[in-house]
Order: sequence, then structure tokens, then C-alpha cells
Amino acid sequence: MGNVIVEVEDVPLAALDRSALVTALIDERNRVVFFSQAAERLWGLGRDEVLGRDAGLVLSPGLSSRGDMPSSGPDLPGSGQTLAVKCRDGRQIGVFFSRSAIEIDGRLFHLLVALSPEGMPDGVMGRTNRQLFMAIDHTDQPMLVFNAQRQIVHVNRAFTESFGYELGEVLGLEPMAVFLSPNVSAEDLVRYRGLPWGRERFQTEMLVRRKNGSDFWVHISSSPFDGDEVDELNGYSVDILADITEEWQIRSLEHEVLEALTSSLSFEEVGNCLCRCIEAIAPGVIASVWRIAEGRIRPWAAPQFPPECRAAWDGVEIGEGVGSCGTTAYRGEPVVVRDIASDTLWASYKHLILPYGLRACWSYPVKRRDGSVAGTFAFYFREGRGSDSYLERIAEASVHLCVLAIEREEDRQQMNRLVQLDTLTGLPNRSHLLRRIDELLVSATWGDIACFNLGLDRFKDINEALGHAEGDQVLVAMANRLQRHLRPGQFLSRSEGDLFVIVAPDCDVHGASLMAERLLQTVAEPIVEVGGHALNLSASVGISLYPEGGQDRDALLANAKSAMYRVKRTGGDGYQFFIPEMNRALRDRLLLSAALKRAIASNGLSLHYQPQVYTVSGELYGFEALARWHDDEFGEIPPAKFIGLAEETGQIEAIGRWALREACRQLAEWRKAGAIVPTVSVNLSPINFHSRDLPEFVAGLLHEFALSGPSLTIEITESTMMALTPEMLDIVHGIRSLGVGLSVDDFGTGFSSLSNLINLPVTEVKIDRSFIDKCLEENRLQSLVAAVVGIGFSLDLTVVAEGVETREQRDLLSEYRCPVLQGYIFSRPMSPCEAFKWLFEGGGEPLEGCHRSLQRDSLWFREEVVKSWLKVFYPVLPRVLDALPLAVSWAAIPGAHIQYGNRAFDQLFGYPSGHFQTANQLIEEAYIHERQRDLLRRLWNDFALPSDASGLMSIPEVEVDILAGDGQMRTVLHWGLILPEQRVAIAFYKDISDFKRDSRLLSIR
Repeated sequence: MGNVIVEVEDVPLAALDRSALVTALIDERNRVVFFSQAAERLWGLGRDEVLGRDAGLVLSPGLSSRGDMPSSGPDLPGSGQTLAVKCRDGRQIGVFFSRSAIEIDGRLFHLLVALSPEGMPDGVMGRTNRQLFMAIDHTDQPMLVFNAQRQIVHVNRAFTESFGYELGEVLGLEPMAVFLSPNVSAEDLVRYRGLPWGRERFQTEMLVRRKNGSDFWVHISSSPFDGDEVDELNGYSVDILADITEEWQIRSLEHEVLEALTSSLSFEEVGNCLCRCIEAIAPGVIASVWRIAEGRIRPWAAPQFPPECRAAWDGVEIGEGVGSCGTTAYRGEPVVVRDIASDTLWASYKHLILPYGLRACWSYPVKRRDGSVAGTFAFYFREGRGSDSYLERIAEASVHLCVLAIEREEDRQQMNRLVQLDTLTGLPNRSHLLRRIDELLVSATWGDIACFNLGLDRFKDINEALGHAEGDQVLVAMANRLQRHLRPGQFLSRSEGDLFVIVAPDCDVHGASLMAERLLQTVAEPIVEVGGHALNLSASVGISLYPEGGQDRDALLANAKSAMYRVKRTGGDGYQFFIPEMNRALRDRLLLSAALKRAIASNGLSLHYQPQVYTVSGELYGFEALARWHDDEFGEIPPAKFIGLAEETGQIEAIGRWALREACRQLAEWRKAGAIVPTVSVNLSPINFHSRDLPEFVAGLLHEFALSGPSLTIEITESTMMALTPEMLDIVHGIRSLGVGLSVDDFGTGFSSLSNLINLPVTEVKIDRSFIDKCLEENRLQSLVAAVVGIGFSLDLTVVAEGVETREQRDLLSEYRCPVLQGYIFSRPMSPCEAFKWLFEGGGEPLEGCHRSLQRDSLWFREEVVKSWLKVFYPVLPRVLDALPLAVSWAAIPGAHIQYGNRAFDQLFGYPSGHFQTANQLIEEAYIHERQRDLLRRLWNDFALPSDASGLMSIPEVEVDILAGDGQMRTVLHWGLILPEQRVAIAFYKDISDFKRDSRLLSIR
């Protein structure tokens, strides 16, 4: 290749030479001074044959003269036309050339550019290029065409007009080297370079720079060429640009104001930020925003308005003809005034604005989500202004930002109100109360100040019995009632829960006493508006007087509260003044709480065990585990004291879990030593039933100490049973599924219904000791005890009477056939060693026939009790047995002819009544395993009686499998009695199929 005749630095000739572009550069004397490799292939001529020669050598005459390539006039830069190309072989083909005039060093050059026509049939290339470039040149949006190397091969007129670059100035260059703004961040530059230019369709936004150095934002839509008809353009792409500077300015406005909204700026500062941002992107505009409150205009922000102008508008009532903003707030729609001086809407108010050189105003309403007008936004102009789409878009965005700012301010104001008021009652809350007391203490106008702390008595029972919603209604009603009885200057606050605080200035001891009595009377008035219930309430009132009862607000409040709790501990429904001794009691309570925490951590608590005894047989039913605490400093602390303290200080759950573990460990130890202890019961707090892993914890203890589920009973109070939530109930069922018993302690002291006992998986109820204490004196209590025992029998629940201390109580409960007794008549709660000794030696005041042994080998019971029992019930024995939930059969001996089977017997074995004639038939037909059949025959000894038999004989428990007449296989616990004098054998059967299935499932787990 020869050298070009002229070097033109502003034209990238080397890049053009290597590209697929057909490129020729012609000087002002019509000589070819540059001829690209693609041009050599098109013409079939070497550049050494063309360079320096007249352009007519390669172009058709008439089209190659200098007259056809003027430097001005209709041939604009970047324009194109079809020229006839004369090839070496004499052919002429039409090719669409893009032509640009370039002035370099005072010389005029013409740059001809076309795509290479290789591989295309004659005439096709010209047609394709013509269609392509004509389409590009005639669009109003800036467009660029790139080759596969991302070099510019063509730009249209719109690009030149927008950027100021002609084709010749950018031909063959990469676009980022030409017009990418130097203000683009390095991060964005890396992102731009990583985009799939020329390979995929995509869109992006970019900050670019014009030839004159000004920056603006463009949206770029980049697409590769495709289609069979232009395969020769494979790899080429076209970029379409759109100026989005205004959109970016609005986005920046939104971004900056949103940042201000999320900052610590005040409401007024946010408004000023909005106005200044608008004025920065919209020259000639003066922005203002106003609040509308209670139908009047209130200043918000207008940085360029003089203060006196803003003050003049403050408080003006909105309405028709109240300027632009007053009218737009009244109408709820935009108001555009192009000439304030002549517009009737400004007739009465133009004197407020014209002196400041403002001539036009566009105002827009700012509406809340409910449609109400919260403010106005306005553009003011110093000259008349027609419609402007850009300003309208700014206004739309600004109105939305104003809505957000106003909602934020209203939320803040609401939060301030909430910070000072109780959300339930609307009374001042604790923080407001503290400020009020501080104000009174620093004021010298007041004498004595009385602080009353009023707590509703037993309010927890209302929540548990009626529900928390009704409890809230009680608090609201009480707040309203107390508020009505206040005198001027007195201050009422709800500090927490069911506690109210009243502060009364200028109130001495006598006045405080009278006021406390009035408060108690006010509370005692029936509340009839809560769920249709007439509730009679009482309150405990504690009083502290300034300065004797406290030198500062915290001391006054704490001392009044301390006095209130002292009233509660004495039964409530009264008032007390604080005395210094109460502080010492509070101090002792804090020290005791710390000691309790240490005791729990260091295993300083212990369990004592009180026996529970079967009423009839005198055998041990089980032990109740009771927590005890001895502290080196405080000595013996009563359970009622430290259990209550643990509940207040959040330590009760830890005590409950410790008690479960210790009781299971002790039971396993006793059994290992040979003691027969059927079960041990442990009291748990309601707090324990909030832990979802409680069933898993209990299952782990049973597995760790090799205990069956029935070996453990968990006691809950009646009030706890009433307050069980669905989540807590799931936990209870999870524990019961382990086979663990569930006992309702203190039964009869609450307000539970029989439906609770029916629906809950309860196995035992305990009659509260308060009923046992007085049952000998009060017939109504005797009836209640008898009713509870009857309920227990009806629901197949074990009934335990607590607090049995005298023979008379024992005899009465025995008469009512209460199954199990517990109390000092048998033993006080004992340490584990004392309980073990008690099992060997006996103790307390046993029933006739009562015995406690370590082994149950004997088949003979002492008979006095049984004889007396038979004397009463033998004549009506069938009716008695029919009422039992156990299956019972009665056979005459010898011969074992079955004379009777109760309803439960028929249901268990699934045969018609009277089907089994003899015990042997029953064993042969219903009992599945031969081994079990042989064992039963040996135990019953074919029902033959020893010649010297004269006392009661018992048959021990045997677990057998039966096949019932209904086809069901069941596991049954079988035991019995032989009554020699009556010549009767009684067999008992209890279905334990469900228990065995649950036990197997637990073992699988």
C-alpha cells in the first residue's frame, strides 16, 4: 500500500483503513488523497493507482466534479447520496455514500463513506444502504451506527444537532472516547464497558457531553442489526438516544427531598429543601408550600418570600377568591393565574404579593390519602408564564413529596401525643406524670403535695374470668369515673396495668385522708356497662406526702406505690400513708430476691414430700413435692413468700423445672432402694406453660430416670386452668400424651365450670384445704365437698382432699367416700430421708387397716374395713358395681359360675350380657395367650378355697391381652378379690390399651 498524499489528524484514517468501510477522502482540487482497503476491493483498483488522481477515475462523470460536492448549501454535513462506482472491469454499480465536508487547516475535504458490498449481487448493496441510511437520517432522535468493532460508521442529523459533532469528526471512533462525560464515576464506567454493545438489545442511561462541553443525560436503546437481507451488516449495531435531562433533574429532586425526609431535619427545613431544589432546576421559578389547618392558611416554607409576606398570609381563611392558594385549597383542584394584577381571584389580595415583583402563580392542592386538603404547593413567576410540561411534571412530583412530608409531620405529632398519653384510657401516661410532678416541685406556690397510688383489687381475676377485652373496658370506665371526680388542679395518670396515680397540690394529711375515702367510694360504685355484668370493685390506695413522704418525684411515687401494696397484702379496700419503715421492707425484699437467685443457681432449694393416702385401704397413693428454702442469712423462708417473690422477679420458671428434675430423681432413687412409691406430684406456675419445649423437657426427665408417665403428676391451680390459651393448651396435651397425670389444685376456689374439667385432659382434682378446715361447721361446705367427690366419680377423676388434720375430718371424708386424703393427720411434709423412713415405720394417724410396706407380696388384707364395707353394700352390690367405670364380674365359688357382669364388663368384652357362664369359659374364649391363661388359673387356683380360709383374699394385678366379641384386641389389667364368707369371687378389669399404645410410641421416639 502506498502512502496517502495528505495526513489529516482530525480524521482517524488508520482506523478507517482497517475497517470494513469503503472510505475515500477527496481534496478541494477533486484529487483522491485517501483510499481504504475496502475501497480497493470495491473498485478493483490499488490505492497506488488512485491516490493523487482525479476522483473522476473512480466515480461516474457528472457526479465526481467539484460542482457536485459543494462545501455549503443543500449538501449538509452527514448527508448522503447514491453515486455510480466505476469498477476496473468496466461495470458501474450504484452505492449509497454518506458524505461529509471537513475543513482542516483552511482546506476543504470531502469524506465519502459506504459499507463494503462484498458478496452482494449487483445493485443490492446500494438499495440496502440507501434504505438504511435514509431511515437513520430522517429520524428526529439522535442515532449512531457502529461496526462490529464498536466504531462509529454513521451518525444522523439529529445527533449532529444535539451533540455538535459532524460525521467526519467521529467517524471510526469509539463513542465513549468521544462524548462520555468525564464526570461519570469509575464504577459506572466499568458498568458501561461491560454492557453487551452490538450483541444484545438493551437500554441504559448515561451522562454525556456535547462538543461545547455541556453535560446532559441520555437514554440509550442499543440494538444489533439482524435479518437475512443485511447479513453483511452482521455485528453492526445502532444506538438511539433520547435526552432525559429533565427527567433526571426531577429524579434528583425526589432523591434529595426523600433523603431530607429520612433525616433529622425539621418539617420547615424539609419544606425549604424542596423549594430550593425546585428553584435550582427551574430557573425563574419561586416555590412556596403552605399548610392548611382548620380551614386556614399556615406558613410552611417559602425561602424567597420576605418574612412580612409570609406573616400576612398566616391565618387567612381559605375560600373562593382568596388568591391562588386559598382558592385551590377551597376547590381541591389546581388554579393557574397568569396575571395576578388582573385576575379576579386576586382582587382582594394582590396588594400582598405585587409589591414583591411577582406577576403569575400556579397553585396545586396537596391532599391526604382520604382526599382532604392538607396544604398547597405553588410556583410564582416574575413575568407571565404559559403552559410548560416540564414545570407541570415538577409540580406533580413536588405535590407527592409534600404529601409525604405532611404525613410524616402529622405522624410525628401523633407520636408526641402518644408519648404523653395512655393509648387505652387517654389519660396522661407516666412520662407526662413525671413532668407534671417536676413542675409542681419547682413551683413555690404550692404547699403540701399529695401523691396517691390507686390499684384495683384482684383485677387479675377479672381478666381471667371475663377476658382481657372486658378488663380493658373496666379500666376505661374507671379512668372516666376518676376523671369526673377530680377537682381543679388535680392530675390523674394511668402509670401501668391497673394502677392509677393522682397528684393533688396543696393537700395536707387531713385533706389526703378525705380524698382517699372519696376515691374508694368512687371505685366501689358498680360498673354495669361492661359486657352486661354488674361488677363491684374495690381498690387499695397508698399515699405519700411531700416532703415527709419523699423529697423528689421518684421517691414520692415509689413510696406511694409501696404503701398501696401494703394495703393489698392486708386484703385491700383501704388506704395507708407511707411510713419510713416501708423502705426497710423494700430493702429486705431486694436482698431476699438476690438471695433467691443465688439459691437457684447453687442448688440451695430443696423438696419436702407429703404423703397422699387411699381412704379405704390406707395404702400410699403418692407424694406431693413441696419446695423449701433455708438461707443462712434469712433462715427458713415460707414457700408463700419466696414463690411469690420468684413470680415477681421472673425466677419461677427456673424453680419449676428444677422441681420437676429433683422430684423425678428422688422417685427413681426411692424405687432403686426398694420403696413402692406410685407417683409424685409437682406444682408448676402458669409461667411454665408458656414454654413450648416443656413436654420435651418432661419426656427427657422420664427417659433419663427410667420412669413411666403415670409416675409423675403435674399440678396446676384452678385459675391457671381457666386462663389456658390455645398455645398453652397444646403444651398441656403434649404433657398428657406422655402418660403424665394432670391435677387441678385448689379446686373450688376459682370460677371454673364443669366444661373445663370435661374438655381438659385432667386426671385428678384436689379439694382446697380452706373447705376442709371449715367443713365440720358449715353444711354448705360439706355439700360442696360431697359434690366434688361425686363429680370426680362421674368423670373418672381421682379426688384428693388437702389439709386433713383431725380424725373428725378424716371420718367425714371417709363417709363421703373421698378416694385420697392428704394432710398432717398422716404426716407433715418430710425431707427425702424422713419420707423413706416413714414408708418403713408408718406414722401420723392411719385409718383402720392402713399399712405402708416396701413390698406387696401378701395376698391377705386386714379385713375390718372390708367387712364393714360389705355389711353396708353387699345387698346392693350389683347396683354399686354397675355405676363403676371399671369392668367387674361376680362369680359364685366353688365352680366359678358367673352370676353378674356390669355394663363396663359387657362393653369391654364385646359380648351380649350373660354370654359367659363360667370364669373358665371367659378365660378360654377371650384371653389370647395360653401362657396368660395358665397364669390366671394358677392365681385363682380354680377358685377352690383353703379349708381354713376365713379372711379376705386378693388376686394381684396381671396384664393380659383379650380378643373382644367385636373383633377388637385389647390390653387389660386384671385383678380380684375372694370373699370366703360370702362364697363370692369378684374380678376387676381395666382397659389400658391406649396407655400401652402411648408408651410404645414414646419408646419409639
